Amino acid sequence: MARLGLCAAILCLLLPAAVVAADPAFTLVDARPDVEKTTYSLSDSIWSCDFGVYALGDDLTRQQPAAPRLDRLFGLKADLARGLADRLGARTVTVDHYNLYLNLTASQAGVAPDGPMGALMAPKAQTREAKCPRDKMSAGWSTPYAPYIVEMDVELDGQHHHVRIVASTQKDVSQLDIIQAAFAQANSALVAELAKQLPQ
Repeated sequence: MARLGLCAAILCLLLPAAVVAADPAFTLVDARPDVEKTTYSLSDSIWSCDFGVYALGDDLTRQQPAAPRLDRLFGLKADLARGLADRLGARTVTVDHYNLYLNLTASQAGVAPDGPMGALMAPKAQTREAKCPRDKMSAGWSTPYAPYIVEMDVELDGQHHHVRIVASTQKDVSQLDIIQAAFAQANSALVAELAKQLPQ
C-alpha cells in the first residue's frame, strides 16, 4: 500500500495530454464491471463495517468537465503512453478494476468533504466514526485521516498487477485536486510495476 505524495503527484496534473502521443500503439481495454462506473454506498446498514464508505464512479467526470484527470481511464492511458509507449508496443492493457473509495469513517469526525463529493453523501453518513478492522470490510478500508482510497487491477500479457493508494485530506488543497493527484499517483505506481514486466 502506498501513501500519496501529493506535492510530487500534483506535478503530473500540470502535464498536458498533448505532450504524449496522440495515438499510441497499445490498446487500453476498459473491462470494469458497470457497477464500478457508478457512485454508490457500500452499505446502508449502520451495523455494517462498510457503512459510511462510498464508491465514487465516473459521474465525477461529468460533474467536472474542466478537470479531465477525473476521467481515470483518460489519465491512465496518457500516463502509460508517456511512460511506457515504446515498451508496450502493440500490447493490450486490460483494466479489470479502477476504484475510488471515500471512507467517511476515516475522515476527521466523519465530516463530508466539500464540493461535488459532499453533495453525494447522505447526512446519516456524516456523523458516524466507525473503527472496523480491515478484514471486516469488503473494500475502502483506510487508516484515520486518509479517507480517499484508489485500488486498481490491471492485466498485461496474462500477468495481473494490483495497485493501492491512500490519500489524506490537506488544508488549502481542494478535494478535486487530491483525487486527481491520487489517480496520478496510482498510475505512476502501475507504470513502475509494468516496467518490471516489460522488456527493456
